[in-house]
Amino acid sequence: MRPSVDDAPRRMLIPGVASIEPYKRALLQELSRETDFLSQVPDRTAMAWQLATLSRRVNIPTEVQRTVIDAILADVYDYSILTELKARPKVTTIWVAGDRWVEYREGGVIKRWHRRFENLEDVYRFIEHKLTGTPFRYARNVPEIDAILSDGSRFHVKQGPCGITVEAGEGRRVVQTLPLITIRQFVYPYPLRDLVRDPWLYKYLSLLPLLGESLLVTGAQESGKTTMLNALTAFLPPCRLIIIEEAPEMQPQHPDTIRLWSRGVVGTQGYVSMAQNLKASLRMTGDAMLVGEVRDPEVLWIFLEMANLGLIWVATTLHASSAEDALLRVRMLGISAPPRPAEDTVAYQLARGITHVIHLERSGEYRGVAEVREITGFENGRILSRPVFVRDPRTGDMIFHGVSERFKAKALAHGVSLEGLV
Repeated sequence: MRPSVDDAPRRMLIPGVASIEPYKRALLQELSRETDFLSQVPDRTAMAWQLATLSRRVNIPTEVQRTVIDAILADVYDYSILTELKARPKVTTIWVAGDRWVEYREGGVIKRWHRRFENLEDVYRFIEHKLTGTPFRYARNVPEIDAILSDGSRFHVKQGPCGITVEAGEGRRVVQTLPLITIRQFVYPYPLRDLVRDPWLYKYLSLLPLLGESLLVTGAQESGKTTMLNALTAFLPPCRLIIIEEAPEMQPQHPDTIRLWSRGVVGTQGYVSMAQNLKASLRMTGDAMLVGEVRDPEVLWIFLEMANLGLIWVATTLHASSAEDALLRVRMLGISAPPRPAEDTVAYQLARGITHVIHLERSGEYRGVAEVREITGFENGRILSRPVFVRDPRTGDMIFHGVSERFKAKALAHGVSLEGLV
């Protein structure tokens, strides 16, 4: 049972005495479940009414309801000319090239926004405003800033040397120096049914968390890796799920979730890394663990060690161009980790701790599963695997290679039917 906000210490009820962040997080999590309401772009008044209704549902104390709601409204709507874009639930990324243009990705498609900043001074003021409340302070001579905003969005600013190519007349193109802003938003919580049309593939994927089949979700940027992990959490059995991520962007569809994310500026005393949070999670006695993304060798090695601790389920995402390339990249990252393990040791840890690789691709208008591979063992330094599903690029159909004997035995032991697959 998910604990209510009312379980928080009573000293947190008085605004100004302690942070309202726990209440904001609880209310935002409840809001993310309202997919029908978020399917349109609500105006500020409608959002205020919805938040007031939800605040009673999650037991936000009446003494702080107004403060919490106003704080969320400011986070969501105070985005200058980007406010409407920021409110669209299926916009995942916004790019700002100074005062020249604004582009965004919505539903996997990149589009040009009809508005832009009037001048560079407006851009600088916007950056300064959005960094308020973060550990960063804006200065025009700082070449790069990578911050997490109070609403959970990732806010990246690149100021130099950088710019865009523009037309200069007579067929010439020149480089114009401009500040570049990238805003990564919350991932829209699509259910698995919206992501997978093939009935056999849907059935198979839905069984992976239920049976404790730990996995890697791989693919290129914007291929839907985090979206897929979000959807799969809905099929976990009752358990305590711990999520470790760089920024709080995941929208898990599992009610009993603890979240840990990185904090502070790298190199400063208050900085908390993903590797530190992974180690801390061991003391929290979780049943399942999800790592938002493996980016560096240390995080990968700790993840592989934890994948062999007997948890109900472990999963993570990884950038790779294919399922086979993902296995190779894990080995290369693993041998670079601080313990400097042998390559065979990394491969053995992977083969023992992970059972499946789900590879996603973004090709033309298609965005979804390209391949599912089952890891079958380790032999003579090699990770053994077999294809379960492979997408035919000519027809778009999923080719099913059948269920392994190991998978059948595990389903039988859990009393789970494989009807439709066998």
